[in-house]
Amino acid sequence: MLLTVKDACELHPMALDYSNLSRREDLMALATAIAAKREVKGPEEARAARTLFTRIKNERLG
Repeated sequence: MLLTVKDACELHPMALDYSNLSRREDLMALATAIAAKREVKGPEEARAARTLFTRIKNERLG
């Protein structure tokens, strides 16, 4: 269960190395898909995924 952005990054170490634009876009798409899928059954996970998306988009992981 993803509860925080930090947990998400620990689960996916490649999230910290996203200088390649296509990799970054892939991570953003994954975060969006997780948020959409978990919206009803796991709102906390959906919120964490949206936060991860925003941080990747704004390049503020860490």
